[in-house]
Amino acid sequence: MKEIKVRDRGQQLKLEQKDGYTIYKCSYCGNELVEIDNEGNYHYMMSCSHYQWEELSISCYIGIGDECDPNQVRELRFRSLIQIFDDLFVNLLIPKQI
Repeated sequence: MKEIKVRDRGQQLKLEQKDGYTIYKCSYCGNELVEIDNEGNYHYMMSCSHYQWEELSISCYIGIGDECDPNQVRELRFRSLIQIFDDLFVNLLIPKQI
Protein backbone atom coordinates (compact mmCIF):
# COMPACT_ATOMS: atom_id res chain seq x y z
CA MET A 1 0.00 0.00 0.00
CA LYS A 2 1.46 3.35 -1.02
CA GLU A 3 -0.40 6.59 -0.37
CA ILE A 4 0.72 10.19 0.02
CA LYS A 5 -1.28 12.89 1.80
CA VAL A 6 -0.22 16.53 1.69
CA ARG A 7 -1.86 18.89 4.17
CA ASP A 8 0.02 22.14 3.78
CA ARG A 9 -1.83 24.38 6.20
CA GLY A 10 -0.96 28.03 5.64
CA GLN A 11 1.33 27.34 2.67
CA GLN A 12 4.30 26.38 4.85
CA LEU A 13 6.00 24.53 1.99
CA LYS A 14 7.18 25.73 -1.41
CA LEU A 15 6.25 23.66 -4.46
CA GLU A 16 8.35 23.33 -7.56
CA GLN A 17 6.79 21.52 -10.52
CA LYS A 18 9.20 19.73 -12.81
CA ASP A 19 8.59 17.40 -15.71
CA GLY A 20 6.72 14.49 -14.13
CA TYR A 21 7.25 15.30 -10.45
CA THR A 22 6.74 17.84 -7.67
CA ILE A 23 9.43 18.97 -5.25
CA TYR A 24 8.36 20.11 -1.78
CA LYS A 25 10.80 22.60 -0.26
CA CYS A 26 11.12 24.40 3.06
CA SER A 27 9.66 27.89 2.69
CA TYR A 28 12.28 29.25 5.11
CA CYS A 29 15.62 27.89 3.89
CA GLY A 30 14.66 26.46 0.48
CA ASN A 31 16.02 22.96 1.16
CA GLU A 32 14.33 20.11 -0.69
CA LEU A 33 12.29 17.92 1.67
CA VAL A 34 10.81 15.34 -0.71
CA GLU A 35 10.29 14.72 -4.40
CA ILE A 36 7.05 13.01 -5.50
CA ASP A 37 6.54 11.83 -9.07
CA ASN A 38 3.22 11.71 -10.93
CA GLU A 39 2.77 8.01 -10.07
CA GLY A 40 2.97 8.72 -6.33
CA ASN A 41 6.53 7.47 -5.81
CA TYR A 42 8.68 9.49 -3.45
CA HIS A 43 12.41 10.16 -3.53
CA TYR A 44 15.01 12.04 -1.50
CA MET A 45 13.29 12.45 1.86
CA MET A 46 15.43 14.99 3.70
CA SER A 47 15.03 17.05 6.87
CA CYS A 48 16.26 20.59 7.45
CA SER A 49 16.57 22.89 10.45
CA HIS A 50 12.83 23.72 10.20
CA TYR A 51 11.23 20.34 9.36
CA GLN A 52 12.00 16.71 10.18
CA TRP A 53 10.73 13.32 9.07
CA GLU A 54 9.36 10.92 11.69
CA GLU A 55 8.86 7.24 10.84
CA LEU A 56 6.15 5.23 12.58
CA SER A 57 4.96 1.69 12.10
CA ILE A 58 1.46 1.46 10.63
CA SER A 59 0.25 -0.32 13.80
CA CYS A 60 1.58 2.54 15.93
CA TYR A 61 0.04 5.12 13.57
CA ILE A 62 -3.45 3.58 13.82
CA GLY A 63 -3.14 2.98 17.56
CA ILE A 64 -2.96 -0.79 17.87
CA GLY A 65 0.71 -1.05 18.87
CA ASP A 66 1.77 -1.15 22.50
CA GLU A 67 5.19 0.34 21.75
CA CYS A 68 3.91 3.89 21.10
CA ASP A 69 2.48 6.68 23.22
CA PRO A 70 -1.02 7.37 21.76
CA ASN A 71 -0.90 11.04 22.78
CA GLN A 72 2.44 11.56 21.06
CA VAL A 73 1.20 9.80 17.90
CA ARG A 74 -1.95 11.97 17.85
CA GLU A 75 0.21 15.08 18.15
CA LEU A 76 2.53 13.94 15.31
CA ARG A 77 -0.44 13.13 13.08
CA PHE A 78 -2.03 16.51 13.77
CA ARG A 79 1.18 18.51 13.16
CA SER A 80 2.27 16.62 10.04
CA LEU A 81 2.26 18.43 6.70
CA ILE A 82 3.01 15.38 4.56
CA GLN A 83 2.15 11.75 5.34
CA ILE A 84 3.70 9.01 3.20
CA PHE A 85 2.27 5.53 3.74
CA ASP A 86 4.47 2.74 2.40
CA ASP A 87 3.76 -0.89 3.30
CA LEU A 88 4.55 -1.27 7.03
CA PHE A 89 5.55 2.32 7.81
CA VAL A 90 4.31 5.89 7.56
CA ASN A 91 6.67 8.85 7.31
CA LEU A 92 5.44 12.19 8.65
CA LEU A 93 6.93 15.59 7.85
CA ILE A 94 6.74 17.60 11.08
CA PRO A 95 7.66 21.24 11.72
CA LYS A 96 10.42 21.44 14.33
CA GLN A 97 9.67 23.40 17.46
CA ILE A 98 12.40 25.99 17.61
